[in-house]
Amino acid sequence: MAKDITMNPPMTDAQLRVILADAQRDQRGAQLGGANLEGFVLRGLNLRGAWLQGANLVGVDLRDACLSDAWLQCADLRSANLAAADLQRANLEHANLTAANLQRANLQSAQVGAANLTHTDLRGADLRDTYLGIPGIDRADVSTARRAGGVLTA
Repeated sequence: MAKDITMNPPMTDAQLRVILADAQRDQRGAQLGGANLEGFVLRGLNLRGAWLQGANLVGVDLRDACLSDAWLQCADLRSANLAAADLQRANLEHANLTAANLQRANLQSAQVGAANLTHTDLRGADLRDTYLGIPGIDRADVSTARRAGGVLTA
């Protein structure tokens, strides 16, 4: 059974490797709720279906990562790099995405209600069927985002 990290001290590389190996072996999402992964480089990692609720992901490099079906409610993603990440059907409700880079990210059918997108870069992001009923959308750059079917409200 995979370990569920619910503590706030910084996680070590070794701890993360064990959790990811357990998740892969069990063919389910990694259990990382509340984990402190601040500053980690997780580029291109498969975190499909991962449980990251309340995780500290400040400044994390998640470029090209697969986070489809991931649970990221209340996660702190300030200044995280999620360029070209796959976030299809991810739940980002109440997440803090202040100054995050989501250029070219796939957010199709994601739940982003009540998330903070202040100064978030969404250029080229796929926002089709994404719920974005969020405060702070007026300061997010969605100038070239694909948003047909998405709900944009301020």
